Amino acid sequence: MFASHPRIIMTFLFLLFLSLMPPTIPARAEENSGQYHQYLPLIKAPAPPQIFGIDFSIYGGEAEFRYGIEALPKWARAGDVLWSKVEPVRGGGYDWSSQTLVDANIRRLRAAGIEPMMIIQQTPEWAQQVPGRRCSPPKPEYIDDLTRFVEATIQRYSQGDLEVRYWEFWNEPDFAAAGTRDDQGIGCWGDPAKPDNGGGYYGEVLRRVYPVIKAANPHAVVFGGSLASFTVGDSRNTKFLRGMLTTAPNSFDALSFHAYGEYSYADILRIKTVRYRGILAEFGISKRPLVATEVAATCLTEEISSCQPNYDAWILRQANYAARIYAQASALELMGAFWFTFSSPNPGYSFSHLVDNRDGEIVPRPAYYAFRNSARLLADARYVGPPLGEPSPADQEDVQTLVFRKPASTLYVMWVPTIDYPKTVTALNVPVGAIVACTQKLELPNLNTYDCSDADEDGVIYVVINSLPQYVEVFD
Repeated sequence: MFASHPRIIMTFLFLLFLSLMPPTIPARAEENSGQYHQYLPLIKAPAPPQIFGIDFSIYGGEAEFRYGIEALPKWARAGDVLWSKVEPVRGGGYDWSSQTLVDANIRRLRAAGIEPMMIIQQTPEWAQQVPGRRCSPPKPEYIDDLTRFVEATIQRYSQGDLEVRYWEFWNEPDFAAAGTRDDQGIGCWGDPAKPDNGGGYYGEVLRRVYPVIKAANPHAVVFGGSLASFTVGDSRNTKFLRGMLTTAPNSFDALSFHAYGEYSYADILRIKTVRYRGILAEFGISKRPLVATEVAATCLTEEISSCQPNYDAWILRQANYAARIYAQASALELMGAFWFTFSSPNPGYSFSHLVDNRDGEIVPRPAYYAFRNSARLLADARYVGPPLGEPSPADQEDVQTLVFRKPASTLYVMWVPTIDYPKTVTALNVPVGAIVACTQKLELPNLNTYDCSDADEDGVIYVVINSLPQYVEVFD
């Protein structure tokens, strides 16, 4: 369609070079001080140079790990430290033998240049407020035991090839005991009988633990909350968060939450980010970073029939979501976003994984390639568009455009939110005669980049858009 041009050849060589470069992200701004002056949240903590992350299981093999490295994550959920296993008997010392696989996972992540993140959770039987439940919070009289355990944990993982600087305190604690099982690896601090759904007590314990973590490793960054992915507006989340902020407004460095999307224009990640920032503002900490420690496109249940309209079609929808979710997370200025999970046999967690393990055969899904390719295209990109608010019904058939600056180009990420939206052509204004590279079909193993330069030299190019994002890079 377009005549060949030496600048176009150089453009594609340059694009290939940039796609292999490691990503970066700017440091977050400081926020106002709070009442706990000696332990203010570490807003300028050592940060990964990009927001992309994955959940990499301690059981993941080397073939899966190689795919993980190729996806360019800068950090990964590396595993848990379970108080119930390390101190099963009160005062009996700490048994770290349960950490063998976790330690090996941390070492291989560090060797690959990937920052590990860990979760502290599960209460031993002797300290449980909810009898017989490891997901339980500790009884008040055992909080000091918990702080001693946390101190020992942070010290153990404070240096060398086992150093961990990013810590999540419990996973989805806003669940009630009746709504979860211990083998699901989530908490049950939620108490629907309390006005704050138990968030105040979680905050009180976090307030006691936070200075201990900072004293044991001044570089540690604490993720508080880890709010579950209930439906947007679910009072269990908001009550728990407000209770936590009432008792511990300055005892965490970033608010952690989970958001699973894909189903419509009303993207859950975007809505939750905007609403949680609003709640943080109520407590005077609107600049506190947010981190989504679980995001993914999932089916509705563990049954393949819940993958609508059918599994094969849903797999491509999942890829569409993976192709845009990290651009959106960057535009929302999240500290990080972790895809959960990375690899699993079906159904895994509601078919959310990026890589299938079929009886030992490792098969990347289209969503894996979309995830990997979007990470490469967004390398060194900084969002420069307007702040994102909540989506409205009017957005569902409009082309969404996120604008990023790279060292030598402007990158546009464009899509229509409605699933299975028919293709539409939209005009994009560019400098007259601009060299432009367009990338579509991110779900393919190789970047499907083609020349879409302004060959007519009229300052306009035309881009075909639907629910699959198109990446349009305009070179300076």
